[in-house]
Amino acid sequence: MSSHKHIKPSSSRTKPRESSSATRDVEDRDYDLDVYAIRVTIHTTGKFFEGDTRSGNHASIFLLTSNNASVRLNMTKLSADATMGTYQMIYCRYQRINSSLRDFDLTATGRGLKVGHVLELVEKKRRNEYQLARSGLGCRHLVKTVIRDFNDARFISSSSTLTTEDAVNGLRYNYSKGKDPEPEKIDPGTFVSDIPKKVKKLQNTDTKGIGSGSHRSTGSGSESVDSTQKHGDLM
Repeated sequence: MSSHKHIKPSSSRTKPRESSSATRDVEDRDYDLDVYAIRVTIHTTGKFFEGDTRSGNHASIFLLTSNNASVRLNMTKLSADATMGTYQMIYCRYQRINSSLRDFDLTATGRGLKVGHVLELVEKKRRNEYQLARSGLGCRHLVKTVIRDFNDARFISSSSTLTTEDAVNGLRYNYSKGKDPEPEKIDPGTFVSDIPKKVKKLQNTDTKGIGSGSHRSTGSGSESVDSTQKHGDLM
């Protein structure tokens, strides 16, 4: 990794703030922390209905740092009617979270990866600007995309026991305590940087549809309700 000065996202704090809390916002001093592993965590969000037999899930990323702490990268839904996710960078004084049902640990490159390198890439790629799926979900698609960004940037060691695709494939399942994983479709949101591309694609599709006389499907209009929606900060 290069030793150039990190460009700190506008949402980062500029002054340290001491607190006894287990978590706090990321501060300038955290950008120089060494990252030795990148963890994809599948969290339980509990059951939405009394008759549910499986837990809702949420996915986020933890950067495990050399001081036995971590930095969590999380996309939250702050209100029931929110269509845009809210990106969070959280310093955690722990490396394992109680809500975890499954962790996928990827060994970081040994070339001096810093927290700042990772946060800078997320902002450069505009992964922090994310429109949720119509269902209000989308966290697993975001994590899948960001982890692949990290792999392309060579943030993940080629000697890592688990590969990037191991973690990506792990996101394709629902996890519930005491039960075997079950396949679950990833409900994708849309990165703001991709919206113009989608609009252009739809315009091209409309033109073709009119010219050929074909009918365009508008979908069923139904939307499933996922148990994760009951948690304002979990999707």
